[in-house]
Amino acid sequence: MSRSVLYPEVLLLLSALL
Repeated sequence: MSRSVLYPEVLLLLSALL
C-alpha cells in the first residue's frame, strides 16, 4: 500500500478520535 493511501486513512482515524 502506498503512503498516499495510508495518510488519508490515518487522518480520518485521528479526526474520529478527536
